[in-house]
Amino acid sequence: MQETRDKIIFRAVTSSSSSLSPTTAAATTINSKRRDKIGHWEKMFGLLRIYKERESHCNVPCRHKEDGKNLGWWLNTLQARKKKGELDISLIERLEDIGVVWEAFK
Repeated sequence: MQETRDKIIFRAVTSSSSSLSPTTAAATTINSKRRDKIGHWEKMFGLLRIYKERESHCNVPCRHKEDGKNLGWWLNTLQARKKKGELDISLIERLEDIGVVWEAFK
């Protein structure tokens, strides 16, 4: 279902903007921003995997930067979102699968 929706969104984004209604153009912009967020999340997740391979753990210091990106801040933000119940379960599972421990200092 999500894959089909993404294909439709892709077609809308790649079609001529002059042929899009204002409503469709607004939806395309929102979906484009969503794709950008997903791309950013995947990039940061990849950096976390690199960190884990090098350090043998996912306990990233809050101010740590990996490849110029603030990986520690990103992970800290995810921990806060999880605590509030705002982090999707599929993301939680992916993070836990590579070794993220949510209550590392409990």
